[in-house]
Amino acid sequence: MDCKKFLIKLTMKLLEKSPLWDSVVRNLSCLDPRNMTDKKKCLNKMNRILNSMIEAKHVDENVCDENLMEFDDYLDNVALKHSEFSEFSPENSRVDEFFYETMNTSKYRNLWKVVEMLLLLSHGQATVEKGFSINKNVKVENMKELSYVSQRFVCDYIISTGNSIHNIKITNIMRIYVSNARQKYMKYLEDQKLSPQNKKRKSLTADEVQELKSKKTCLKKDINALIVCR
Repeated sequence: MDCKKFLIKLTMKLLEKSPLWDSVVRNLSCLDPRNMTDKKKCLNKMNRILNSMIEAKHVDENVCDENLMEFDDYLDNVALKHSEFSEFSPENSRVDEFFYETMNTSKYRNLWKVVEMLLLLSHGQATVEKGFSINKNVKVENMKELSYVSQRFVCDYIISTGNSIHNIKITNIMRIYVSNARQKYMKYLEDQKLSPQNKKRKSLTADEVQELKSKKTCLKKDINALIVCR
């Protein structure tokens, strides 16, 4: 009886910790190259993923349709026309490298940004494809893309030293970077605040230049008209 209770609790805990409860994780199968032959199913799953990412404020609602259109085009003109997709082997190939080679183009730039973020997601403690090891879910943490990239750098370095923080040698350069981290972060925030203001100034300047050009054109017309009258 105790053994039965133990197994029930163990199963419940495994289900509780499983990432499959999350809608985003369940629909990530649309990024399996072998599944991309089923276009309709992949589009429906990508649509659900985009809706979840919009709710988490990782994707702008205004570009959602563009992402779907690019994914539609990618399925038609890339996935369905190349045998590499149906013959893809997760044991021998990395999915991040595969999509980088086939999707990272100007034609699919919006789609690639989304796929890149999705590839940073982790299934519990396992990596998506070796190189990606970020343990928090995008919807839970609601972090910016830069934070995910930074975490990945840290994880990759720890893995390169033998997957243990005890193997990392603390150097003077590292100590200097850590001591200046807060100052650099505050400067980054200040730059982010100034960036929209600079863009606004540039926009206003461009409008003023255009207005002056229009006035100049009108003055030329008036001068030419006066010369003709004489």
